[in-house]
Amino acid sequence: MSIALSLVFAFTPAQNAAATQLGQLPLASTPAVRPCAPTFKPLPQWRATHSMSSSAGCGASAWPYDVQYSPDGARLYVSLFGGLVGSGGCRVLRLDPTSFATLAEIPTGESPQDLAFTVDANGAVVRGFVANSSGSSVTVFNAQDAVLATVPIPFVPGSFFPTAFPASLAIAPSQSHVYVSTQDGSGRVLALDANTLALDPARAIQLGPEHSSMRMVFAGQRLVICASQALPNWVGSTAKVMVVDPAQPQLVRQLALATADNGFAFPSAQDCAVDCDGLVWVCGYDMGARVFAIDPRGPTLMRVVDTHTSQPDGKFQSLALSRDGVLCVADMWTNELAVLDTRLRRWRATLDLTSLPSVQQAAQELEFTPDGRVLLTTFAATDNLSVFDL
Repeated sequence: MSIALSLVFAFTPAQNAAATQLGQLPLASTPAVRPCAPTFKPLPQWRATHSMSSSAGCGASAWPYDVQYSPDGARLYVSLFGGLVGSGGCRVLRLDPTSFATLAEIPTGESPQDLAFTVDANGAVVRGFVANSSGSSVTVFNAQDAVLATVPIPFVPGSFFPTAFPASLAIAPSQSHVYVSTQDGSGRVLALDANTLALDPARAIQLGPEHSSMRMVFAGQRLVICASQALPNWVGSTAKVMVVDPAQPQLVRQLALATADNGFAFPSAQDCAVDCDGLVWVCGYDMGARVFAIDPRGPTLMRVVDTHTSQPDGKFQSLALSRDGVLCVADMWTNELAVLDTRLRRWRATLDLTSLPSVQQAAQELEFTPDGRVLLTTFAATDNLSVFDL
């Protein structure tokens, strides 16, 4: 059963641009400064850029996509997406967290995207998982970077592409299951048993027809899913945040954030992160140049904060949130990095990444070190991994 909340914003075309407009909604009241977050740190300062091009061997380019530290912070991994169906990448690199030199190469399926890790009771890595978008599979590897299995992700028979486009992963707090999003419009979020490495149909989540799911995060026991729903005849879409308790996978609650129906803008929630108060911060495509703070218990919209980036629609592929409350979000079209203070719920600065000594284009993923002192960013168009100090 799907419970739809009537909270959809109106779309108004802007001159010479398809800009998604937000309505004026009452926002829930929250304290101005949160006691759980430390003092805001300085703005990111570029340190260095490391090329991933030498590792391109499975596609037209390396196309570094996801960059992830293991939960214990001891390991650093980068997936090389490589390209779209038929020309995608096929490996994950483990990098030295200090020098960023390649320590290991892990073979994967075609077009690996997001990474996730299960851990033991002491926080040590047990297994790593990577979603292979074009390969319609999940590659599983152990703490020694050896591949254990390739788990097929079934796609809808008769689909134009022979893949479900598995994109993102979320580990259950119990470490028992890995949730796998799909971008084929089937509305499925699949559950993979982290121990047996078999799909668990009883825990699969159905978001509804024409839904695609992007990045996901657990807020306590609730799984928060960034999603979009295509409108009839592909004239547009509605960006949503969908919340599920995996113990009741049939009960899906949703909050619509933006919609467009003119055939030029296709709103989609893309990435999310949980702050120390339990609010989920969300960014995406064609949702306006802003980020959203959501209470997953409703879900309820709590705050909307402007990024002051120059593309009015906002083309945000990713965001990252440090333990100090620094929220960074990158516009992959304008090559700008917006920095916000989630403690004060306000914008701090917008940085032009093209002005750096090494040109950065098309940011794919952002990742803070566990201590929040370093920000890593992957860039698809320039095959780079860049390092920023805070």
